Amino acid sequence: MVVIRTPLRVSFAGGGSDRPEYVEERGPGATVSATVSRYVYVTAHRRAVEPGVRVAYTHTEEVATALDVEHSIVREAMRMTGVTSAVEVHSIGQLPSAGSGLGASSALAVGCLHALRRLRGESPLAPELACEACDLELGRLSQRIGRQDQWACALGGVREYRFLRDGQVESHSLHLDQYAREMLECHLFLVWTGLRRGMAAQDALAEQTDFDTIGILAEMVPSACEFLRQGDMVGLGGLLHESWGMKRALSSRVTTPEVDATYARARDAGALGGKLCGAGGGGCLLLLVHPAHQSAVREAVRPCIHVPAGLDFKGSVRVYEHAGCRL
Repeated sequence: MVVIRTPLRVSFAGGGSDRPEYVEERGPGATVSATVSRYVYVTAHRRAVEPGVRVAYTHTEEVATALDVEHSIVREAMRMTGVTSAVEVHSIGQLPSAGSGLGASSALAVGCLHALRRLRGESPLAPELACEACDLELGRLSQRIGRQDQWACALGGVREYRFLRDGQVESHSLHLDQYAREMLECHLFLVWTGLRRGMAAQDALAEQTDFDTIGILAEMVPSACEFLRQGDMVGLGGLLHESWGMKRALSSRVTTPEVDATYARARDAGALGGKLCGAGGGGCLLLLVHPAHQSAVREAVRPCIHVPAGLDFKGSVRVYEHAGCRL
């Protein structure tokens, strides 16, 4: 058995500029993001006597081969790795696998590819997993998403990314010192809104075609990186608040009255700033809150739920492996 743990991510600036349609028209995109200590776990093992495929997530599938698997990410990961029979794959997400805005689907793609390649006795590097996950989601499944989630979930840490016209991605760690790490970690405040994004996120994303505004959001990346390096959460909170106002203008589907009310209550209770994670429509709010105000913000956002999370600097990792399970 192989067990892979892959982190979820939050993005601070530049979201939308990692999408191929933006990059093709305007040139390189840029984002800065961090992975958090909330995870998607994928286990894979060889079936000793049964030739078929078993896949367990919120549903369970028992099928003859990978071609019959309904879960598109798991099916394509099996096809890409050549592990198409006599295998069992389970996935467990600490937050909803669809609709959190934290890159859960990409974390699942990275985790499945990682687990199945380990099952074959391979030791893939994080950039390889990121590229393969991009190929799976954007290529094989033709999803209209960007490339930041796959790279962030695979590599982990607090990183700046640049997305080039040829499909290449450049990644640079911000190398935060201990003070900056501690400031970010103690201010990080995730709120589950209870609104599952579903098709709302896809609709919101499809309407985000104002590349001028997306370009301005990408231009905020250097400032966000500097605030992160300095541990300046007041500055970063202000930048998040400004960018959230701009993102809300991209589409009427980005936010909802419930999300706006929750965010306003959080600000009134002391939140420095924040934004809805992902394309919009629901999921998680990312807030920056001084520890002294977190109790008040926690009460202010009810019935939404505070989701405690620290930072992750490891990316997608193997947490258990029994060598005898390899194919």
